[in-house]
Amino acid sequence: MTPPWPEPPAFFLPILHALDRLARQRGQTVWLTGGAPRDLLLGLSPPDLDLCASGDALALGRELAARLDARFIALKEEQATGRLALGGGRFLDLVGLRAPDLEGDLRRRDFTINALALPLAGLLAGQPRLIDPTGGQEDLRQGRLRLAGPDSLADDPLRVLRAFRFMSSHGMRLEPGLRERLAAAGPGLFRVARERLGQEWLKLMAGANAARAVLA
Repeated sequence: MTPPWPEPPAFFLPILHALDRLARQRGQTVWLTGGAPRDLLLGLSPPDLDLCASGDALALGRELAARLDARFIALKEEQATGRLALGGGRFLDLVGLRAPDLEGDLRRRDFTINALALPLAGLLAGQPRLIDPTGGQEDLRQGRLRLAGPDSLADDPLRVLRAFRFMSSHGMRLEPGLRERLAAAGPGLFRVARERLGQEWLKLMAGANAARAVLA
């Protein structure tokens, strides 16, 4: 059953329509991914949007920025990750696929609740179709935090801290055995840049359940 998806925040709608038109012209597909589908399922309005594109995501982002007279920042050229700065502290992040297909990309995410995608064209046409290869929608419904794949923590040790952030911000509980896996992966945090650690910690402390997460 298709969930009753609300529209993305009104601020983003003209930008998303422009992106959809441009992607069609270039023969590319764009999906709303990451935290945006998660927050829309929860009835929340995401402050920023993450999108994934087939083909050359950076070229797509640069052309969109030129059409909108906006600024596009290549964050990680080697990972085809860029950011459209929209003013007012709003951002739209655009990344390329990090696997041969979308499902493979989603399985490389951190947690199942973030391994969700909505084809942008269908969402804007009022025909949303949730892509959920890891069961993230049910985990979200159950308030359960579960890794998206076996290498999730090894791929990025910051996800150890991020798990506790989602306990704080979204009231999630760790699936059985996850606490032990987080503890085992914890030493990897020493390899993470201080700036990334600081940003994640600030998000954790800003959550409504920060005390519970810190004491977990």
